[in-house]
Amino acid sequence: MRKLLGVVAALLTLQVATPMTAQACACGGFVGDQKVRVGQETAIVALDQGKETVSMQFAADTTATRAAWVMPVPTKADVSLGDEKDFTYLDDFTKPEYRDVRTGSGVGGGNMAAAPPGGGVTVSQHTQIGPYTVAQLTGRTSADVAQWLTDNGFSLPPQLATGMTPYLDGGWSFAAVRLTAAQGGTLHGVLPPLRIAFDTADPVYPMRLSGLATTPQALRLYVLAPHKMDATSPAPNQEFQLYFAGRDDSRNTYVTRYDGQWGTPSVITQDVRITQSANDDPHREVVTRYVAGGTSGMSPEAWPWLAGAVVLLVLITAILLRARPRRRG
Repeated sequence: MRKLLGVVAALLTLQVATPMTAQACACGGFVGDQKVRVGQETAIVALDQGKETVSMQFAADTTATRAAWVMPVPTKADVSLGDEKDFTYLDDFTKPEYRDVRTGSGVGGGNMAAAPPGGGVTVSQHTQIGPYTVAQLTGRTSADVAQWLTDNGFSLPPQLATGMTPYLDGGWSFAAVRLTAAQGGTLHGVLPPLRIAFDTADPVYPMRLSGLATTPQALRLYVLAPHKMDATSPAPNQEFQLYFAGRDDSRNTYVTRYDGQWGTPSVITQDVRITQSANDDPHREVVTRYVAGGTSGMSPEAWPWLAGAVVLLVLITAILLRARPRRRG
C-alpha cells in the first residue's frame, strides 16, 4: 500500500500520560480521558478553484481535561486556527424569517513523540499555530497509524482503527488534534475552532466515522462557493435539511446551509458529497410565531395609530353631542 500523509496537532502544554478512550463524532473519532459527547458540530466548507478549506467548531459536554479528535483528509493538509467570528456571522446571516400571527385567545406558539526507527509512521515538519504544534505524519496502513497514535497516548478501540481502513485504502490521510484544558478546568463548552485546507477535485465532508458513535449526532454545515451547492445526506434515506441558500454580496460568495440530526449514529454510512446545484434559487426558512392579543395580522407598530384614532373619534363624538340643540319642553 502506498504511503499516506496525515496531520497531527497537539497543544504545547499536553504531556503524554494515561491513554485516552475514544468516541466517534461527526468529524471523526473523539478521544478523551473521560467520555466526550459532542452535542453540536458546526463546519464551514469554503470551495475555491480545487481548494477546500474546512473550519470546525465543537460544543462538547464532558468532564475531560485532555482530548483529541481524528479526522480523515484526502490529501496533504495545511492546519491553522479558525476564526470564531465566521461562525457568529454565518449564524446571523442565515437566520430564518419570522412571521407573527396574532390571536385573540392567546393560543399558539503537548509533547508528541516521534515514531520509533523503522516504524510504519514518520513525523516531520513541526510548526506552531497559535497554541498548537503541528507535525506531518506519514503511514502505510491503519495498523501503523493506530500504533503510532497508541504510542503517543491515544487508546483507540478496534472499531475506530477498522473505520480508518476504507480511507487509507482510498489514499486518504488522517488529522489527529490533541488539546488540554487549562489547569483546574475541563474541556466542557465550545472549543476553539480549527481550519484545515487541502486540494481536492471532489469536495467532501468526512462523516463515515460518525457511524461508530454511541450518542446522537448533529451537524450544521455551511458551504461557501460561487454558486448554490447540494450536499448528500450521510445517512441514506434520511434527510439532510436545506436550511438556507442565498448570495452574500458583502463577502462575494454564495452561502448554502444544511442542518442534520441523527438519533441512531449507525445509520451514518457515507461521507457528505458536495456538488453544484442545478440553479441558484434562494431559500430561507420561515418560522411562524403565534402571539396573543390585538387584531390578527396587525403589527405592533400600528397599535399607537389605532389608539390615537380611537381617542380622536371619542373627542369628535363628545363635541358633536354638546353642539346638538336641546329640545324645548
